[in-house]
Amino acid sequence: MFGLGTKKNIEEKPPSAVPISAMPAEFYGGANPVVTFKTVAKEVSSGGLTAGEKKALDRATAPGSGQPFHPANLFTSRRFIVIAGVVLLALFVGGASWYYLRQANLPTPAPAAPPVVPVAPVVEEQPIVATTTVETTAPPLAEETPTTTPAVASGLMEFPSLILGSAPDSDRDGLSGPEEELFKTDPQNSDTDGDVYFDGSEVYHLYNPVGKEPQKLIDSGLVKEFVNPVFNYRLYYPSSWAVGNVDENYRDMLFSALTGENIEVKVSGIEPGQTMADWFNVFAPTENINTLANYASVFKETGLRRPDGLVFYFTRPNQIITAAYHPAVGENIANYRSVIAMMAQSFRYPGNGFALPPPSPAVVFDVASTPATSTQPTL
Repeated sequence: MFGLGTKKNIEEKPPSAVPISAMPAEFYGGANPVVTFKTVAKEVSSGGLTAGEKKALDRATAPGSGQPFHPANLFTSRRFIVIAGVVLLALFVGGASWYYLRQANLPTPAPAAPPVVPVAPVVEEQPIVATTTVETTAPPLAEETPTTTPAVASGLMEFPSLILGSAPDSDRDGLSGPEEELFKTDPQNSDTDGDVYFDGSEVYHLYNPVGKEPQKLIDSGLVKEFVNPVFNYRLYYPSSWAVGNVDENYRDMLFSALTGENIEVKVSGIEPGQTMADWFNVFAPTENINTLANYASVFKETGLRRPDGLVFYFTRPNQIITAAYHPAVGENIANYRSVIAMMAQSFRYPGNGFALPPPSPAVVFDVASTPATSTQPTL
């Protein structure tokens, strides 16, 4: 009664479904048993993705996903490869077509015709002797003079007519119209560079007529210096003129303009015992030695000059070098009187060490009437 001493109803629980094993006897009494473990295979599930879902996942995680112009997308696109190939082919075809059309339209340069120059006839003459010699007091240069004298031409030379006319000189500076073009001066201005020296005077004294400061003609590019490789004389000639070797031994040289006019420089022999008068009778029978004036070049090389300034003679102990002007065939005008005067002014032999003097002041200049020097000894 009153609940004392009575047993309560206790709900009995069912036994566990997990089997309980008793501790193996090896663990009792401080034993150290060997424990082994079982290997159990573990399977991982893919999460149950379908093939379509897996393909979409791969596409979303691939490089360049969502970027249409990413290289990984461009170079794997068949459309891009085809379009790029067509564009490159069009550029190549267009470039090749432009190049060949441009080459086809380029002008073809016409070959330059060599100047036609007359060749002086050569006539064999008997050996002649001479006594005239010319000495120079100029200090020698380093250039050596040949120890032997090469053979010289013995033929007759053609000389210009004494009645040749002169080309017009509109500004009276000593240069004809063709010479103004040759030396790039102003045909309407007698002093092109405004340095108080007339153009013709500057050319005659071997100075540049278009240079503001005193400049040597040889440094202007308007002329070149010719050095005879056999006889060693030097002289200036216009840069645009052609140089021809008539006899292949450099005895007879022609300096020719495009108009057909030329200046001939020829080496002739003179032997001991032969006078100048005898030499003229043999080699220049049409020339009058009595009308020639003594002459000296800018470099003090002495010789003779014809009054019209179209023929010059320079002498050495065993040879005479003659410079003569030849007009164009069928013409009676000398267009380049100042050119032959410039060439004679620049003439010099090896060992000549004279320096170029300053130009003369501006005066009305006429090459044909320029007096030759009278201070040099007569040949």
